[in-house]
Amino acid sequence: MAAAGLESLMDGLILARIRLRYWLKARLVFAAGLALILAGILCLCLSGAVVTGWWQGTLDAFGVGFVVGGVVDVLAMSGLNQFSRKSEIDREADTILNPAYLRHWKPGEQAQRAAALLDRGGNLLEPIQRENLWRVVRDPVPPAE
Repeated sequence: MAAAGLESLMDGLILARIRLRYWLKARLVFAAGLALILAGILCLCLSGAVVTGWWQGTLDAFGVGFVVGGVVDVLAMSGLNQFSRKSEIDREADTILNPAYLRHWKPGEQAQRAAALLDRGGNLLEPIQRENLWRVVRDPVPPAE
């Protein structure tokens, strides 16, 4: 019984580490875009208030470039991250639902993986995938001998 509890704890720690990694990736892209936008705003403020002459035009160009670059960076990277994550979740769902993999898993492992994917997948799962994964969680199939 204690071994099962320890195994469950380890599974929970692994799942927490995966969630933290996804959270940090998403926040890192946002932080980089925000830094570019703030640098652009700083350049625009400095160009009008502090500097005159040819430096003013240069800082204006840098400011606009950084602001636009930051916005494009955040939007593009968020879209690519969403697409990449969707592909990864689709592959994992296909693996879990493929009956050929049942013989390689321990009893109950398919249901655990399906529950973890449902928790992590959110709206990225197709409705049919979500329904089939819920079916695996509710009625686990014993592994083939």
